[in-house]
Amino acid sequence: MSTRLTKDIREAITKAVMVHRFSASVSELYAEKGQFAHSVYEDVFDKKTRELIDSLPPGFLPEVNCLGVRFGATGFSYENVYFDGHLKSDLRNACSAPPKSETKRRVPRNKENGCAKSYEAGNRLSSKYEKLKAKEETLLEQVKTAKRSVEAALSAVTTVKRLIETWPEIAPFASKYETEKPQLPALPTQHLNSILELPVDEAVAA
Repeated sequence: MSTRLTKDIREAITKAVMVHRFSASVSELYAEKGQFAHSVYEDVFDKKTRELIDSLPPGFLPEVNCLGVRFGATGFSYENVYFDGHLKSDLRNACSAPPKSETKRRVPRNKENGCAKSYEAGNRLSSKYEKLKAKEETLLEQVKTAKRSVEAALSAVTTVKRLIETWPEIAPFASKYETEKPQLPALPTQHLNSILELPVDEAVAA
């Protein structure tokens, strides 16, 4: 009997397909956003300040995984830019190797919380931020759309065997969950033993 497509198997297949399709793009975005956050850090703190920060003994200054920054916004709202490139869960789940640990950097205590700096809308970092934000939103929508489509296809069938029959290209992701063993035709062994005078203790060399 073919393996039933359980909720866990459907989720595992969906994740594997999403990682296959989007992992490279998500990894690239992680790197871009992380590098951008480091660029902001180096703009907020000039070289001389960074050298002073780095010269202080461990534990003297707080370490943070992000900076609060305002990009061309009005009022008191600001965005956190993360040094590890932090992405939303749908994108993280579509990556084969998302960052496992938070990247942290030292900051003066007065920059540990709140808004570290404000940038006008025309500033190069504001422009870069808007481009990265648009890229992330586009990729997120692509991931969500693809995931919904895969989930719909997997929900249309009840067994792994039927899934592969209706969607052969999914086999590399689904076949390992199929436990049904092919049934071999029953052989008329009793009749064969009779006409071949079997069994024997030892086969004669041909």
